[in-house]
Order: sequence, then C-alpha cells, then structure tokens
Amino acid sequence: MALFSKKKDETASPVRSLGTRVDNYRRILDCFKIGTRLRFHPEYDDDTVLEALVLGYYVEDVYIFQQKNISIEVIDGIPSLTISGPQGSMSYSRINKFYVVVPRDIGIEETLDYDSRATLGNMGPFKKGAALKLMSVQPGRDNLSCEAIVHRNLKMDSGPHNGLTVVQLDPSLGTIQEYEPRSETRIHTHLPAHFHFNGGSEFLRTYILDFSESAMRLGLMDETNQWPSFGKKDMGVLCMKLSKDSPVIKLECQCMDQRGNERIFKVNKISRQGQFVPFSKLDALEMKVNLMNMFGEG
Repeated sequence: MALFSKKKDETASPVRSLGTRVDNYRRILDCFKIGTRLRFHPEYDDDTVLEALVLGYYVEDVYIFQQKNISIEVIDGIPSLTISGPQGSMSYSRINKFYVVVPRDIGIEETLDYDSRATLGNMGPFKKGAALKLMSVQPGRDNLSCEAIVHRNLKMDSGPHNGLTVVQLDPSLGTIQEYEPRSETRIHTHLPAHFHFNGGSEFLRTYILDFSESAMRLGLMDETNQWPSFGKKDMGVLCMKLSKDSPVIKLECQCMDQRGNERIFKVNKISRQGQFVPFSKLDALEMKVNLMNMFGEG
C-alpha cells in the first residue's frame, strides 16, 4: 500500500489520486479506532458475523497501541502519516506496510454452531491469506466496511500485549465503502427526558433525538450545559413520559459513543414496580411503536 503511486498516471490528476489514498487511510483510522470492536465476515461466509477488538496498527515495522500516536498531517504541502512515540516522531509520505492488529484467540468459534465451526477449519477465521470483510461499529456515526487479507499470525514478545497472539489484517483501500450497521429502523423523535448520571438526584434536561431497538441518541436542551465524563462503569437513568397521562418510564442506559454535544446510549434495563429488570426485545419494540405513534410521519 502506498500514499503515492509508484508510477505516475498521465491520465489522472496526481493530487486527486493522492488525496483519495490519504482520505482512505484517515477513514480507517477514524472508524477502526484502537480499543473499539469491529465485526467481520469470515472467508466466503456472509451469513456469519464475528467480532474482534482493534488492538492497534502495524505501520512500517512499528506497532502503535495508542490512537494519539498516529495521525495524518500535511508536511511541506505533502500529506503524510505521522507516528509519535518515546523516541520522537516519524512521518511517511509513502506507506508500504499498514495493518490493523486484532487478537487471535478470543473464543469466537465457541459462539458458532457445528457447521460454521467446521467451515472455518482448525485454523479458525484468521488463517494466513484468508479473505475477510471488516465492518466498523460506531453507533450514531459514519461506518465503513472493507475487505482485508490475513497477513500473518504472531506471538507478541514485548510491549503491553507481551505473550498475546495477534493477527495482522491488511485492509484493501479500494474496497472501502460506507454502510449502516443498524439493521433496525431509526425513529426520529423530539421527546423530552431527564437524564440522571449514575442515578443521582440531579439531572440534565435532554431530548431523545432518535431511537432504534439497539440504541438511542440524546441531545441537551440547554447546549451551554455539559455531559458528564462517562467511564466504563458509569451509567445513566433516563426518565420520560410518552403522554401527559402516562406513567413515568425509567431506563437504565450506558453511553456507547459521542458525536459533538450528543451522546449515543444503549438501554440495558427498564424499571418495573420499583426495580430495574433487563430491557427485553419486547420492551424495545413497544417503545419504538409508541414513539412512531407520537412522531411518525403520515
């Protein structure tokens, strides 16, 4: 892979060609971020969807395990990929090696039925040379899919993942395209709701901006307010009424992503008779239908 074409194309603008390649690298860095999950189809099996975690990138024989240590910058008018670390920064205007790094042994085969496991074989989905289709998972944001080849499997012998067997995936820039990860339809709403951080008494006045069975997007009524900082163990309790005479609905939710001053939440529990119980598929469909009745067009 290269940021510059090795051979000049007289029929095309070199600036446009270069910009397209740089933009594709930028899109990969934005959508397949370190620490986020990705989904993928194993080789020739579009019916099976597995998950992996982006551990880092391997660029020009250097491992990057923190997102802040890799970026695309314009240096002397030339777009370059810059890697920073304890030894300083290195910038590349031509990239020959760019791999997405994921762990190999995470028990994903155990989630498959017998026929699917048999199709993968003893080496699992990450055998060298296998073709995969990668899909980013960013609720409420643009998502990408692209084809990738398993470059190699190796056991780390140093660094933060010492002893872990990882997989280097070689993404094909020419196959990058946008896709919608949500199979459910979003219902666009403008429903007022109170958001209680970790269930405390203080609350933020918010609007539910859209809702699907898997996620909902919230915005602040007063944009001069600020969302709290969400850690992995933090949650929120969202309180709302679907009509003037309806009872208060309380949902326990977890922040999955942020987009500007909006936040994307996954609903985990719903309050019933004063206790929070798991939020079921039936609960999600009921909520969706009620919001459709309130805000649906036509």
